[in-house]
Amino acid sequence: MPRHWFRIAYSRNAFLRHLAALGLDLDTLTPESGVAAMRSFMHDFSPQHAELDTLTVRGTTCTRRMQRHDHPVAALRLSFPGGVPTLVQS
Repeated sequence: MPRHWFRIAYSRNAFLRHLAALGLDLDTLTPESGVAAMRSFMHDFSPQHAELDTLTVRGTTCTRRMQRHDHPVAALRLSFPGGVPTLVQS
């Protein structure tokens, strides 16, 4: 059961706060530490009122898909193009 909740629209901010609580910074993440951080974010934080909440890890890209009733699917994607950590909320 998650310990924290966040609004889907603020998932990027929630993940950045999670990183800070872990003593990590987005700019210094490695693919391995990024995947671990995204998995712990999934475990410890849940989007409010979500009917869909999934995490997909493919290689060094993590995508968390979330959806609240009657809203479009939102995604939070952490990837490492060229080895540089990139966090995009859509």
